[in-house]
Amino acid sequence: WFIARDENRIYSLEPKTDTFVAYEVAGAEYIEWADDSLWFSGEGGLGQITAEGQVQEYDAPGEPAAMVWDGSSLWYAGGTLIGRFDAASEQMSTYPLESKTADRIATDGLKNIWFGSQGGTELGVLQSDSGQISTRSMAAVVENLYWLAVGTDQVWMSDSESKFIYAFSLTPSGELSLSIPLDSQADHLLA
Repeated sequence: WFIARDENRIYSLEPKTDTFVAYEVAGAEYIEWADDSLWFSGEGGLGQITAEGQVQEYDAPGEPAAMVWDGSSLWYAGGTLIGRFDAASEQMSTYPLESKTADRIATDGLKNIWFGSQGGTELGVLQSDSGQISTRSMAAVVENLYWLAVGTDQVWMSDSESKFIYAFSLTPSGELSLSIPLDSQADHLLA
């Protein structure tokens, strides 16, 4: 799957036939495969392309950017909020961010939604059970966040300024400690 922004289309490549299938979708900027569908976001909304090729679009508050699937819901970084789209009920929930913005998002599989903003130095976490949001400055290490990935015991961040990739260990209390700076050719990993 890939986005052709100049044509306002999303394409899939069918490997068995080596053919491309085009889906007319205006303004898509991010894609995420989840729940046997391709989800896309951009220009004020979310959308879904089902395995059968049906396109469904949904209005979504904020400025939907990167998305992550937690097993039942699609979460998205929405600028001044974090959004949650419940796929079964098609209900939308939002969690406002006080004076923060977010366009990067990840989940640790433990009901925590992590977020940040490209070019920023802050890392936030939303506890999905309680809705509690906390943020912390990573400026002492990360100068310019590019991407974010999270596992059950580590948070990975790429820094486009230093061209390093950092891994932070999560302690049982939820604190972060720097564990691995990777300074090998991070340029091609910042995607």
